[in-house]
Amino acid sequence: MAWKNLVIYTCIAFCLIGCSSLFKNYYTNDEGGNRPKQAKFTLNNPSYNLQQEDLIDKNAVYVNTSYIYYGGKTHTDYHYLRFFKNGRYMEDLVSKKEDLTVSTFNKVNNALMIGYFTIENNDYLNLEYFRVKYGEGGFYDKRQGFVKNDSIFLYYGNVINNNFPSPTSQNCRVYVKREVADLQGTPDW
Repeated sequence: MAWKNLVIYTCIAFCLIGCSSLFKNYYTNDEGGNRPKQAKFTLNNPSYNLQQEDLIDKNAVYVNTSYIYYGGKTHTDYHYLRFFKNGRYMEDLVSKKEDLTVSTFNKVNNALMIGYFTIENNDYLNLEYFRVKYGEGGFYDKRQGFVKNDSIFLYYGNVINNNFPSPTSQNCRVYVKREVADLQGTPDW
């Protein structure tokens, strides 16, 4: 009798695992990046094209350095943004254990988050991204911010009428521009 229960529970487990992949709204490309099965971005229709007067530089990355304290140690993470002329952007996370090199920045198609952007009045930035967290289907979200000099200020919450509050570590993340030679790669989203 015990072996019958084992067989039944094993069959149920295989069905649940197999069926859960049917309900995912994303797939993984050849380079390891998660992509929506049917893209539902709203900022891509029509796609934005960078203008000469825009303050975003497609030949640079924008890096935020964050420090996390756990296990009695300080750990450093780098979040970076990369923008493309055709209105696409990517965001990825690199641990201090890795170096920030041009080869890191050129791994376009396995980024943690992918999406589209628009710019209003040359400096107000709207981002829409797709992301997959472990153990769940992918989701879409939006962020807003502005560009000032060589930095991007991205806010965590919704901002109404581009009325941004004074930036603090609680309400926004600041990304600083880094010039990078030999940026390459074509987004597959």
